[in-house]
Amino acid sequence: TSDMSIPPKFAFTYGFVEAAITLPTAPGTWPALWLLSADNTSLPEIDIMEWYGRRPELITMHVHQRVDGNAADTGRSIEVADARGSTHVFGMRWTTDGITFYLDGVESGSVTDPAFIPTTPMYLIMNLAIGGGNAGTPDATQLPQELAVDYIRVWQEAP
Repeated sequence: TSDMSIPPKFAFTYGFVEAAITLPTAPGTWPALWLLSADNTSLPEIDIMEWYGRRPELITMHVHQRVDGNAADTGRSIEVADARGSTHVFGMRWTTDGITFYLDGVESGSVTDPAFIPTTPMYLIMNLAIGGGNAGTPDATQLPQELAVDYIRVWQEAP
């Protein structure tokens, strides 16, 4: 477990994140590129990319936030050709006015409802989970799996 009392080494408020990622190939995998609030609360959260091995044709981009005291989310799911083993560039621009998601350099959706726009510093997480409701059941014969990252870039913007 990690010590949540230690602040993240890098957090930012507003900016652009871009990453070139080659997705895994097996069902049961769940890679994600996301931002979490630096104050160690569970919300807000910005999912720049989540991909579920059980749904290889779907990429999701969402914002999770507390709205009127309740957990809520909004965002976009994008249908693509089977993405197993493919390389994509995922991006997100976060400003005071909204969050815009990009897939391979093309704007793929945005969130402009002020209730969903985080205003606190956030830090970047990239992970590859195995198993879970969204990922499906892993096939042990297809393990190990890899989430290959060519680059991750972050530009901070003034509000």
